[in-house]
Amino acid sequence: MSIYSSIKTALRLGTIEALKQSGFTNTPVIYSHQNGTEPTDSYVVIQIVSLNQIGHSQTDAVTDDSPVNKKITYKTYYESLVQFTFAGSSGPEIAHEFLNAIPNNIVVREAYQKNNLSPVRKSLLRRAPQKRDTKWVEFLNLDVTFSYMVKTTQTMDWVDHVIVVDTQTGEILTIPEITP
Repeated sequence: MSIYSSIKTALRLGTIEALKQSGFTNTPVIYSHQNGTEPTDSYVVIQIVSLNQIGHSQTDAVTDDSPVNKKITYKTYYESLVQFTFAGSSGPEIAHEFLNAIPNNIVVREAYQKNNLSPVRKSLLRRAPQKRDTKWVEFLNLDVTFSYMVKTTQTMDWVDHVIVVDTQTGEILTIPEITP
């Protein structure tokens, strides 16, 4: 699974848990810019605004005992800015409960953490109603910055030793020396 796909899945699972813990179990959660039909009831939109690598990767020591094709693991850390939009007549109630659940509800925090996400900061909740035909529809936006870790395992060829043969003298040199 790609980095982008895995963060989308992690965001969706954590958001569904936050809504469930807040009493809004049946609230649809969709991603922005999907060109689908708009849900008829109140809903939540997830938009990944940015994904930024923080620092360099952290590489683990090679511990695989196989003689060839050893595996090396590295962890890369990201910060992702995610905008949540709460739309519809229940939007304000959903938004305020979500705003409270993200940093305070341990079940919600663990749902995100189980998928390598951790909420770091959140913005103010912003009201942005939109006029649809002849009536106003409630829309509220909240930005949350998440810390995100990606673990990658890579197979690599490994050199245990090098054998050098002096063509003039026939001397064989092994680096490092192999002891019987």
